[in-house]
Amino acid sequence: FRSGLFERTDRLILTGFEGTGKSFLLAQMALCIAAGINPFLGFPSHEPSRVLVIDCENSRRQTQRRYRRIAQEVEKLTVSNNMAAPDWSKQMRFVIRPEGVALNEPRQVQRIERNIRAVSPDLVIVGPLYRMHTLDTKDEQAAKELTNVLDHLRIKHKFCLIAEAHVSHGSTREARALRPTGSSLFLRWPEFGMGLRPSPGTEDEEHPSKVDMVSWRGGREERVWPKNLTHNYR
Repeated sequence: FRSGLFERTDRLILTGFEGTGKSFLLAQMALCIAAGINPFLGFPSHEPSRVLVIDCENSRRQTQRRYRRIAQEVEKLTVSNNMAAPDWSKQMRFVIRPEGVALNEPRQVQRIERNIRAVSPDLVIVGPLYRMHTLDTKDEQAAKELTNVLDHLRIKHKFCLIAEAHVSHGSTREARALRPTGSSLFLRWPEFGMGLRPSPGTEDEEHPSKVDMVSWRGGREERVWPKNLTHNYR
């Protein structure tokens, strides 16, 4: 598995301010990579891949609406690129747990691993991180327990991992950093840490029409990331 952005066993944490489209970007990444398309450039970049999404925040209906809307756009891209239509039933799988997942509890880890075995995914998208442990992930030990479990599963099953994380609250968006909330361990853990913030001139928009994609930690390898993204509300 190599998509041009990710390789097997890579780790990315994606953060962003409220309303910047973090959940939509994760869905775009998931569906494009499943279809074999570069999620930012829109052209074929790799073989269609298997993707498992473990959503620990949104309801099944919310997830279905978001993914259905973006899947339609991805299907248009496959047509324009003369690619075979994606078989979403084979390429995409979802574990929807809006109540959260306690990866510090062995039974829940076993349940998640059964889903991973069933799918044999190339990419797993999880999060948000703070809803994957029963203790406060501001605590270094709790964060270490969580990342240890994720690393064990990632290495054992050889998948790329993208984790969603929230950012801390501040008085204004400008005053807030894009680092993930919780332990400083999350700053050191992934190969890549990227965040979304409103582009200049869009700060007062509820859902900014343009966002900057900012690296909040130096990547361990060179990859080509976009500097900004524009929302498409068609």
